[in-house]
Amino acid sequence: MKFTDRLNALIHPLMVKYVCNSYDKKVIADRRANPSLFVPVETAVLRRHRELWGRFGIPISDQWLRMLSGCSGFADYRFVPETVFYSVVERCLNNCDAAGYNVEDKSTCLFYIPYEWRPQTVLRYVRGVFFDGEMNAIPEKQAYELLHTWGKPLVGKPSMHSCGGSDVVRYHSAEDVSIEKIKRNFEGYVLQPVIEQEDKVSAFNPESLNTCRLMTFRRPWNGETTVIAGMLRMGCGGDVADNLARGGISVDIDNNGILGEFAYDHDFRRFTSHPRSGLSFKGRCIPYYSEMSSAVCNVASHVPDYNLLSFDVVARPDGTPCIIEINACAQTLTQLQTCRPLFGEETESVVDWCEKNRPKLDRFNHFRTWY
Repeated sequence: MKFTDRLNALIHPLMVKYVCNSYDKKVIADRRANPSLFVPVETAVLRRHRELWGRFGIPISDQWLRMLSGCSGFADYRFVPETVFYSVVERCLNNCDAAGYNVEDKSTCLFYIPYEWRPQTVLRYVRGVFFDGEMNAIPEKQAYELLHTWGKPLVGKPSMHSCGGSDVVRYHSAEDVSIEKIKRNFEGYVLQPVIEQEDKVSAFNPESLNTCRLMTFRRPWNGETTVIAGMLRMGCGGDVADNLARGGISVDIDNNGILGEFAYDHDFRRFTSHPRSGLSFKGRCIPYYSEMSSAVCNVASHVPDYNLLSFDVVARPDGTPCIIEINACAQTLTQLQTCRPLFGEETESVVDWCEKNRPKLDRFNHFRTWY
């Protein structure tokens, strides 16, 4: 065994503890903000919850179970605590050391997404080089010319590390875009036209792009890929972004594309209707939901290294899916469980598989060598 491998093995338990402590602090903060969500649960349910998730040797608090029971209105021992999910389960199912790059990069993810399901791109910037919409490298002078001939609004965003919608900007015209600022501040950047989506979802808030966050799961024991959780995310103001971290809200979508009764914001405040448009959520159907689900499953089934992926996808007015981005890490996990346990009936199978494969898959590469 290399010295770096031995060093990683020594540090790994400390990093697991660090991750668990971070999410323990998060749930404590959620409880302070919304104590009414933390409902009591029956002793028998809590015992099964701790027996199931405690198989990984991590202390299991009752806080995640109580919170998710309060959000959903029922207690289920299979609700996944974020402490266990992010410190063990996700690391067994995904290559988390590669998160933030490759499939999550808004420039390179297009290699996984068929052309008809991609958003149009006007200009890309990657590590000092400009590319046109077809990924042809172009000189900086041509990048200026492309922008000056584009007469419509644009959305600019970092191609990597834009968690929570950070630095996503809507430009009223290409004249507002600063090439110099992009070069100075970003390793990668993309400029895309404002996407037109179908009317019923847009009606919640026409100012924002209201995306469906769909999580896919490829079962490592048989290769089958399906959508296991979904939510509709909506902005609440004039911001183009719908991220919860930027003031947006999310509501559960069931397997048939039907919205749940309640939406939640980042701090788990509850809404029965959109605070801007006044449209209620309960029972509304997402148009073209099956088409979007089929599209993301098709893409997810071909992506190596990640058995869990989260897609931000919309339907265009003609019903064609448009996959905005792919997230290799399971962001907003608790919001995705407000109406059901993440893995549902397959929870025990997931725990069994992760427990069996953890010794070879659950690793942190804190130090590495290149040869």
